[in-house]
Amino acid sequence: MRRHRYAVLRSRSRSEPGERDTATTDERREWRYEDLVAEPIRVVTEMFEFTDLPFPEAFGGWLDDHVHAGSLNKWRDNMTHDQVARITSHLQPLLKDLNYR
Repeated sequence: MRRHRYAVLRSRSRSEPGERDTATTDERREWRYEDLVAEPIRVVTEMFEFTDLPFPEAFGGWLDDHVHAGSLNKWRDNMTHDQVARITSHLQPLLKDLNYR
């Protein structure tokens, strides 16, 4: 049986913390969300190539129109300092696991 590659965007290859990851390095590749919004066409093209799928050319225009770095951290602008602190304190274990400071 052929094992399929799969792409992971800014996440580990497990769905639950502590769940065993059975994918090999050749089967898994990770991309950070920050890289996606900074260079959407490059990152999504890599994802398609990694999964052996053709990149639909029309999709490039959609990415240009809808995915941009201006949305990065935009959620912080609509919250108070206390709200951001409360959320980030809950996310601290995940942020550490994903190598964020």
